[in-house]
Amino acid sequence: MQVVQDPLVAALLGLETFRVLGPDDITIRAAFVPYQGDKPRGSVILAPGRTEYIEKYAETISDLLARGFNVLTVDHRGQGWSDRLGATAHAGHLDSFAKATDHMARAVAAVSDKLTGKRILLSHSMGGTICLEALLTNAIPNVVGAAFSAPMWGILGPPGMGLLAKSLVATGKGK
Repeated sequence: MQVVQDPLVAALLGLETFRVLGPDDITIRAAFVPYQGDKPRGSVILAPGRTEYIEKYAETISDLLARGFNVLTVDHRGQGWSDRLGATAHAGHLDSFAKATDHMARAVAAVSDKLTGKRILLSHSMGGTICLEALLTNAIPNVVGAAFSAPMWGILGPPGMGLLAKSLVATGKGK
């Protein structure tokens, strides 16, 4: 499967990319990288933020491998090289956090036998919302810990932003 050619990505020994079919017949791209030592300390399930993609996290994945963890990560639906959800191929749109959580859970299930040891969720921004949904619904089993970096749990804008958003939706300019 296609990956961005980069020295950091090339250094990820055992990198396995695959596709996962999910809701609405949309597929996402996922990647699993095994720890190369004798016995891993556990497995990290890495959830990137909006517009982010697997290769952007090559350095983070390398750091996690060096600390003894297996790593699974995904291009969320509508992001990276996963299927797009609208007519514009370059737009990274997400239609539902529940569907994104389902997709991520299916990626975990696809390599479940390789995710040895304790499972830890590590997420950034939009990935934080997906991981929180996964924790609240127990969509990803056997998770013992989670870390959230700048989670997208609520976007506060300047005063009046909510009124502006409602007016745009009311006038048909919500998209």
